Amino acid sequence: MSEVKENTAAASEETAELSAEEINSYKKIRMEKLAELQAEGRDPFVITKYDVTSSCAKAKESYEQVEAECKAQAGDDEEALSAALEAKRVNVSIAGRMMSKRRMGKAGFIDVHDKSGKIQAYVLKKSSQKQC
Repeated sequence: MSEVKENTAAASEETAELSAEEINSYKKIRMEKLAELQAEGRDPFVITKYDVTSSCAKAKESYEQVEAECKAQAGDDEEALSAALEAKRVNVSIAGRMMSKRRMGKAGFIDVHDKSGKIQAYVLKKSSQKQC
């Protein structure tokens, strides 16, 4: 019985050594990828400034107000509602963590969370390429 315990302990020590070697190899790969990014001028650790004009909660709240006004004006006419919403379009800049991304061909959805809440955005491939 004691031989089995000794063999098990020896096997776990070998596994720990392999894990340390694997960790070092993964770390080396990550460092090489970081060096490649930095050489291309795409340093992930550079602090960038971004002008935030709204929070997720404020953006949703203002859209809901505009939507309610447009629905009152348009009544049951979907085309009039769509045209009114398009006429009152306001661009906002939010900052947060992208928690999920769902791609569907040339379009997709992202969920962005910030300290005030979350918002879902619909992204078209051709409109996102203009920004990049």
